[in-house]
Amino acid sequence: MAKSKPLLKNEKLAIAEDFFELKKLGLSYVQKLSGEEWTDYNAHDPGVTILEQLCFGLTDIAFRTNFPIEDILATPPKGLISPRKNSFHSPSAVFSNHPVTLVDFRKLIIDSFEEIQNAWLIPLQEEYKAESLNGLYKLEIMPSLAFSKELEQNPSREEGFLKSLRAYLEGVRNLGEYFEEVVLLKPEPFVLSAEIEIKEELEPNKVMAEILFELEKYLYQTVAYSSFEELMIEGLSLKEIFSGPKLQGGFIKSKELKPRARGLLEDNFQSIFSKIAGVKKTWNLELKLANGEDPQQVGEGKYFNLITKITNPDAIYHTLKIRVNENPQLINQSMVDEFLLELWSKNFRQYQHDLYKDSFLDSKLKGRFRNLGNYTSISHHFPRIYGIGKEGLSSQDPEERKAKANQLKGYLLLMEQLMGNYLSQLSNFSELIDPKSGVDGPTYFSQKISSVVGLSELLDTSGVPDEMTGTNESLNHFSGEKIQQKYDRKNRILDHFLGRFGEDLSEVPFKVARQVNLISSEQRFQESLINAKASLLEKIDRFNYYRGIGQRFSGKKASETYGIEKLIALKAGISKIQESLIGEIEKHHPSSYDEQLSTSKTHLDKSKLTNTYRSLNQHEWEKINEPSNSERLSFGKIPVKTLFANPLQSDSYMISQKKSLLRNWEILFQKTSTNWVRIWEGKKLNEGFRRIGATIQHIRMMNLDSEGLFLVDHILLKEMLKGSEYGFYLSNEKGEVTFTSNWNQALKDRNQLLNEFFQAAISISNYQVDGIQVTLKSEEGKALATAMLVGSLPKNQLVENLWEETRRLVYLMNGDVELQGVLALKEVEKIRLTGTLSKEGRVQQNKLVLARRLPSKDIIGESFFNLKTSLILPDWPARFQEIHFRHYVETLAKNRIPAHLNLSVYWKNLDEMKEFQKRFFAWKEALIQKSEKLYSTSLSLFRLLHKWEEER
Repeated sequence: MAKSKPLLKNEKLAIAEDFFELKKLGLSYVQKLSGEEWTDYNAHDPGVTILEQLCFGLTDIAFRTNFPIEDILATPPKGLISPRKNSFHSPSAVFSNHPVTLVDFRKLIIDSFEEIQNAWLIPLQEEYKAESLNGLYKLEIMPSLAFSKELEQNPSREEGFLKSLRAYLEGVRNLGEYFEEVVLLKPEPFVLSAEIEIKEELEPNKVMAEILFELEKYLYQTVAYSSFEELMIEGLSLKEIFSGPKLQGGFIKSKELKPRARGLLEDNFQSIFSKIAGVKKTWNLELKLANGEDPQQVGEGKYFNLITKITNPDAIYHTLKIRVNENPQLINQSMVDEFLLELWSKNFRQYQHDLYKDSFLDSKLKGRFRNLGNYTSISHHFPRIYGIGKEGLSSQDPEERKAKANQLKGYLLLMEQLMGNYLSQLSNFSELIDPKSGVDGPTYFSQKISSVVGLSELLDTSGVPDEMTGTNESLNHFSGEKIQQKYDRKNRILDHFLGRFGEDLSEVPFKVARQVNLISSEQRFQESLINAKASLLEKIDRFNYYRGIGQRFSGKKASETYGIEKLIALKAGISKIQESLIGEIEKHHPSSYDEQLSTSKTHLDKSKLTNTYRSLNQHEWEKINEPSNSERLSFGKIPVKTLFANPLQSDSYMISQKKSLLRNWEILFQKTSTNWVRIWEGKKLNEGFRRIGATIQHIRMMNLDSEGLFLVDHILLKEMLKGSEYGFYLSNEKGEVTFTSNWNQALKDRNQLLNEFFQAAISISNYQVDGIQVTLKSEEGKALATAMLVGSLPKNQLVENLWEETRRLVYLMNGDVELQGVLALKEVEKIRLTGTLSKEGRVQQNKLVLARRLPSKDIIGESFFNLKTSLILPDWPARFQEIHFRHYVETLAKNRIPAHLNLSVYWKNLDEMKEFQKRFFAWKEALIQKSEKLYSTSLSLFRLLHKWEEER
């Protein structure tokens, strides 16, 4: 039980808590204000009595304010504190992060499957990794002992396990990364024979169990969990403890995750035996595979497995001899198994994380509920003679006496309301900072001082508007908070709490929405901003944890994760992610207007209309800008960008009243700079305004339906590379392809070809010319690559230029470090100084492109898939046409995308987006279904993205 804070005799109180200091200070003010009009400041004076009661009330408020913060936040009846309401997050939510490093992923995979004993991630990178396809990983799985035994009995279990593992890996991968190959290691049995002398006082079965335990730890590279308490004792900080992914079974230290052991050495086993207590010596140690071969290196896809099955003559129970005083000891396998199980349970246990999970916060985070908002009127503490307490006055007292008592209560009520409201504010602090309260909850809290005797007789709210009385009960219940004041305070509170997590939310996208009239009023602008901040704050732990996670198009994780695209959408106020932006346009596009209206006013300049027509005034525009249920107007054939932006602006409309007998009103709309068309004519102008209001609201909804984004992770298109051939080509500073290699069936063949090319390209004698074709051959005469001579120079000069250009690139790629540095600097300086000023076009980097040739004969550079993503957005919604909004979105995306990824941003028109969506959704469906169309749909989407990339 926690100890109470001791009461110190000489502890100095704060002025607000010290009754006598408050009274002294109050009297000093009274004396300054009253001057000579009031000379009696003794305790019997009514004015002093009033001052004393007010000071008493203030000390009560001060003491309540000084309660521990957990008591202030406590809720009835048990004093529990809501973590979400107060933006409290557990250490695991604050300090943990989705896996980033290979070690992080190993921890998560080991923790997520009981079938996995250990796991190793191997990056599938080539020697020239900057030009090759990066982000692919091979995962090797060491099965747990229990799962290994299960597989012996039921081999079909492997297929189901690998299927669930691959589905899991798809959900936890990062952007730009993919688990290409998953290998469940198979056992490679080996025979260990040795003779071991132990001390005579030891139990042989127990020693045998310890030997097996140490052998299994070494061979199967078991991973031990640590508890929270153990790590705290070691002196680790919370940040160090919780760094990395959230685990279910405890904490895994990074040093526990060692590289995979791929060979067996006798020295290692000698060391293992020598460290076991009671072992005196070991001799006749021998290692061999079950087939008799030397186990220096484990086979591909295998792990060394110790034979323990007693019926096998090569089992460890038969080949490992325990001796005491040179006498062989009988080993009881059942007893050994019991001792072994005990060792495993003691050393490799798992731990519950309730100490730092949200579930712990929900149940353990509490204070003492003190009902801080409860206010009792100070009138009950006045001497009875004042007649303002619960005893009141006698019915025999004169009316003048009763009036004076009510007058005093009314006078005190002005100050009591302030004190009551203060306590209400204090007790509602959790409501004030609750992100879910959004725009609905107040920031100033008040209460009715119901403990004042005869309160209803003191108040008269007749003639006071309902919104001024709060609950329409009394003026006392009104906090005096104005709507704009509330929004300002809400924004500042949310900004503060977001700042605590290193986050913010810019007003830019919402200001642009206000500017283009997607948000119709300042109040709605503030509401949109507050709701967005509250949503970000409420989900801040998930956004922080999953900030680099990749996309998953199916399964449970698809709706639970918060990746970069969700963060961009929330911060920019974008409504759709990976959803169609086209269907709603075709569904809601206004139909053509009547022909008789379309021919009356066309191709008129605004200056010619001003004598007859006028623009809308502010009052008319505010009236129009409100939503209406009237029938919508039509604009006829109109460019989509104009349709989405111009109808929302007041200067796009002009009105006039005809001078004819009917005196009809008409409204014109500006379709282009010189083209105005009549869109409405009628007797009642208000009807025209209502129809414009309905049209504007419809255009706003169309904008909302068209605001969205698509994020394409290029590595997910790699399925199109299946069955492709490996090769490479060289590209010069003009972007022209020079040498193109021969094509190979295997990656290793390309690597060999590339090394041969580097060796041959240095010597000009290896450049064989046949007409305008140049073939580069190795010293052995093997054709490596071909190039075409282009230009009007003499042939020998063209060949020499090609040789110089190729040789320079070879040295840049494969020379010594010093030479590479010099050439790289020259390359950068050439691009920087020349840039786009060259008469021959933009100067590019000389580069080697590792490529694939598909069965369709398309040649694709692997760099397209190399840690690249594309962000595609529409260009026709009103906000998306504004340069400030585009700049904000692009800057936000590039700042939040992981630093090692390359992001391309595309703003596409309606026709381009239609084509993109057609290809994207076909590819997405094939990806989800793992259908045979995945190859063709991936290739189709690649061709479009590659075309856009080339056009940039």
